[in-house]
Amino acid sequence: MWYTVVRTGVVNLLEEIQILRQSERSRVALMLDPRTGAKSVRKELRGQYPVYAQLQTLSHPYLPQIGEVTLEPDRTVILEEYIEGATLDKISLSQRQLTRLLLELCDVLTFLHGQGILHRDIKPSNLMLAADGHLRLIDFDAAREERPQADQDTRLLGTRGYAPPEQYGFAQTDARADIYALGVTFRQLLGPLARKRRWKKLLRKCTALDPKDRYRSAGQIRRAVWLGRARRWLLRPVLFLILAQQLYYLAIIGYGIATDAEFREVLHGAIFETAWLERTRVFQGLDVDKLKTDRMVGRRYTGDVSRQTARVQAAYPDKGVIYTGYLDEADGALFGVFEVRYSVYTGEYRYERFLGLCAAARDGSVTPLIDPQACQASPERYGPAVRALYDLDVFDTPIF
Repeated sequence: MWYTVVRTGVVNLLEEIQILRQSERSRVALMLDPRTGAKSVRKELRGQYPVYAQLQTLSHPYLPQIGEVTLEPDRTVILEEYIEGATLDKISLSQRQLTRLLLELCDVLTFLHGQGILHRDIKPSNLMLAADGHLRLIDFDAAREERPQADQDTRLLGTRGYAPPEQYGFAQTDARADIYALGVTFRQLLGPLARKRRWKKLLRKCTALDPKDRYRSAGQIRRAVWLGRARRWLLRPVLFLILAQQLYYLAIIGYGIATDAEFREVLHGAIFETAWLERTRVFQGLDVDKLKTDRMVGRRYTGDVSRQTARVQAAYPDKGVIYTGYLDEADGALFGVFEVRYSVYTGEYRYERFLGLCAAARDGSVTPLIDPQACQASPERYGPAVRALYDLDVFDTPIF
């Protein structure tokens, strides 16, 4: 089928090569100019659509060019640019791509609303990703000029699920009707990503049932998206600096652990010093409760033991020595002998480990060390002395 088109005084014949869509109200066909090989779209709509005549006078990079509009009493014929590409309902896009297309849709809606044109049928199948990588907003069959003075729309057009409640005769539509459809459309395109914090609040505001609760303009949506981006751009360097700082400290700790024994002691003290009771650690391996028996009848002594203390200290010069207040069977003064540790973490000396008991005899000699296992095995002989040591407060506080 051939159609005659007159452009700037030149008569062109266009060949219909494919019917794209046909119904009782419209017929849309793909046309070819055999002389140039250029393609275009011819739309024949039942009824009058003056909005296409207005679009013919406008130009925007995200709108198809309207080449010719014929308004007749019962039909409108439009010849418009053919756009190579795919509609958004047919392709899968990344979040970054969808964000860019959202901003482009806001650009073109800001332009159209500024001209008083409402699209009223925004949905994925009316949004195209053109061959140049940019958006095209197509299909203005439901579009009209905004009429603020009217109480409600006279034509109930749009796609169910995308059109807002007021578009079905409840009130007069304005720019916020397109904003509602934009929100529904991008919630569908984003899929599970729409539940992310960066999108959730924006899309909820777009699709509020009451128009007063929506964004008032597409420009506000653009500003919200850019503000969110700016916040993330500012937040990322801060988070990066915090992470870098933590990694720096971890590197220092790792280096210290690997190369410095003193540092390892400091770290051990910082982690475990307050976590353990010193008393329990000093007497580790001894069941002190079992040393409490009715047979604990050790012989106490309250006299001066300074000489005996000096002898035991001389026998164990690098150990901690504490008098127990008890005597052994030979009247030797019983002393506890302990490992002593200097803590780099606290700068203090503490008792580290109970090594056993020894006795300073009357003749001045010091008996061999009775180890903790031997003390545990003879509770009736050594239990009172060990228990007396265990009950001292010196194991929970520094020596000096």
